[in-house]
Amino acid sequence: MKLYGLLFTVFLSLTGFALSAQEMPDVDYLQDTLDYCVEYYEGEEVTDKAILDCINEELDASGYAAFPSLQAVKDFIAQGKEG
Repeated sequence: MKLYGLLFTVFLSLTGFALSAQEMPDVDYLQDTLDYCVEYYEGEEVTDKAILDCINEELDASGYAAFPSLQAVKDFIAQGKEG
């Protein structure tokens, strides 16, 4: 009986970890988000940080993991389009 209790505890731990981990977005969604954020600031003086913040806010709202830099976003998109 103790074995079942231990297995149940391990299962709950793994399930909780899986639910709390954020997924990476697919390339098309990330490209659309980048395009949206660039268009949002069109005509204004804008920094890479502002665009990155916009992207990360959109990703967070959709349950996806954030990116550390705008270059990381562009690299992720480029790698996805190559493969």
